[in-house]
Amino acid sequence: MAIVEKTAKLDAPVEKTFNLITDLGRWPEWVPPLTNVANVSGSGMGSTYDWEFKLGHLPAFSGTGKVIEFAPNERFGVQTKGIPSKWLFKLTEQDSKVDISMTVEYDIPGGGAVSGLVAKQVEEGLGLLREILES
Repeated sequence: MAIVEKTAKLDAPVEKTFNLITDLGRWPEWVPPLTNVANVSGSGMGSTYDWEFKLGHLPAFSGTGKVIEFAPNERFGVQTKGIPSKWLFKLTEQDSKVDISMTVEYDIPGGGAVSGLVAKQVEEGLGLLREILES
């Protein structure tokens, strides 16, 4: 699996940040290749959902996801099938701001060939999170 890890400092409370990243229905607002999240079942650990995304010139993909880590205001993780991936978010509050680490492990066709595009999308996603949370 390929791995992309990016970090950012957000001028937002940790609770507000955690609530946004754990609201799976809102992921298409800040995960650029994600076009749809549907059928969210449950909340917190073990929640499941269906997803669709399109990355660059590749055909659209779809699959399912499941919440595999849930520690309020500290950690959140999901694992997907369809395209095998793990998404892990770590949050640390400092002076009413949040340091966020976003790690994506993935195994998609073209693996190494698309790693630069995935890294760019992760950076763009953190920027979109910043825009939503700091507005």
